[in-house]
Order: sequence, then C-alpha cells, then structure tokens
Amino acid sequence: MKDVSPYVEESIMNIYGAIVKVKLDSYDGLTAKEIAKHVLNVYGMPNAEIESKLDRYLEDLPYSYYNVSWKGKMNVLDGMVELLNELKQKNVLVGAATGDEEKITKMRLQEAKISEYFKFGSYNENGFYMKDILSHALSTIEKDYNLPKKAGVFVSCSPVYIKSSSDLGLKSIGIETSRHSKQELELAGASTVLKDLKDRSTILKMLIQ
Repeated sequence: MKDVSPYVEESIMNIYGAIVKVKLDSYDGLTAKEIAKHVLNVYGMPNAEIESKLDRYLEDLPYSYYNVSWKGKMNVLDGMVELLNELKQKNVLVGAATGDEEKITKMRLQEAKISEYFKFGSYNENGFYMKDILSHALSTIEKDYNLPKKAGVFVSCSPVYIKSSSDLGLKSIGIETSRHSKQELELAGASTVLKDLKDRSTILKMLIQ
C-alpha cells in the first residue's frame, strides 16, 4: 500500500476541501487526474463532484508541488545524461510523455538538469489516460516535426506506460527497476528490456533506422 504524495493531499484539500489519508495498492501508471479520482472515490466523494473540479485540481498541483515537494535536485537513471548527449549530437528529437501535470514535469526536468534535451511534451492536460497522452505526443511529432507517428520509440520503467505504447503500435524500451521486473515489462509489450540506459548502442539502433 502506498500513501498519497503530500502535494497531492494539499491540492485535494485546496480544491475539494477534503482531508484525505488514503492508501492505494499502487499508483503506477496512473495520471495525476486518475490518482485524484481514485483517492476521492475511496474517500466517498461522488464522481460528478470529482470530475467537475479535476481541471482546477490539475491547475493547483504545481503550486502545491513547489510548496511541499520541490527539492531543487532530482536523480536520473544511470546512463540517461550520456544517452541524451549522444541523441542531441545525432539530432534525434526527444520529448516527454507523462501522466503528470505540465509545469511539474518541467520543474522535475529542471531539477534533474536535463530540461534542455526535451523539445516537446505531452502531459495530463492532453488526455485523461496515458494512452491518450501518448497519442497526442505522436500527433505532435507528425504535425509539428513532419515525422511519421511510428518513427517514435517510447522509453519507460512503468508496465502501464509500456502497455499504452504497445496498444498504439509504438516501439518501446522497458527499463528494469527494483519496482518492475523484465518479465513484467515484456508482458506489457516492451519491444526490448534493458537494465539501465547505459546500453546506448541498442537504444540508438532502435531510434536510428
């Protein structure tokens, strides 16, 4: 069971007036709006009331994140900076697709000191579920960068995110972590699974074809 993040609790209090102390089995792969809806459902709030304020809740989240959870520094996966540098040198377009709110995502990229590498993004503002967010990202690379949708490769350590990419016919690379095994990522539909991002040759082979 996992506690709700403190900044999520604060925004739920700010927008819904509810003091929530709820644990869920897992938040893995849930978007920010999905998390709020799950938590408030457990709390006992009617769906109509939850959904009527979700956009306001999402707008409030970055302020709560900055006030409660922002640390100014964030660690990245092993090999990520080296990979991003090589992708930049080879003029490979890199974007972020995540179930988080846009400003929070950008703050986290800045905290990790890698924001300069990401040229576009798709966030919870662009879809309720991760599949919708990924679909928006694919439309962006087609419309704004004149690239075919299927040219993209999605990298994630979340089986839920990997399944969303698989459902859209997108190639994906799963990254093993202590939370999710190679088998979980393969079952979700990952095209290949790596232990970290140090294996740049495998990643580049998938990206540059």
